[in-house]
Amino acid sequence: MIIEDITTRFQILGLDLIDIGSNLTHESFTADRDAVMARALQAGVRRQVITGADLASSHQAAALAAQHPARLWSTAGVHPHHAAQLGASDLPALREVSRSVPRLEGVQKVTGAIEYIHHLRLPGMLYGKIVRSTVAHANIVAIDTSAARALPG
Repeated sequence: MIIEDITTRFQILGLDLIDIGSNLTHESFTADRDAVMARALQAGVRRQVITGADLASSHQAAALAAQHPARLWSTAGVHPHHAAQLGASDLPALREVSRSVPRLEGVQKVTGAIEYIHHLRLPGMLYGKIVRSTVAHANIVAIDTSAARALPG
């Protein structure tokens, strides 16, 4: 058995990061948007809120969030720099793109009706348990397997 020092691997032990002002719809990300998203995920940014700065980018943000519903959310709006370009005729479209879109599995999740993988039970299923060392830097000198050996199967 090998024990690994995980004290420096804070990404596993820490909280997920959320970028609440991601500008992925900006033209500068067109060529490498997927790579940027992958680097963010690798750095621990598990969720991103894609900002809409005008009507067009609000539509783009909503479409991008729809492609990655577990990781991306979107905002719709108009940045003050673009306010002069927004006309009264654009307001209905802005309202529509800013409409909340319910998650299809939402009701099932909050009512407990949805099945998760940990509910799965198969005949002869093998169970395991991960036991971590209570000592940050240690050598294993013995493992007592007598309780496990006494179990049927």
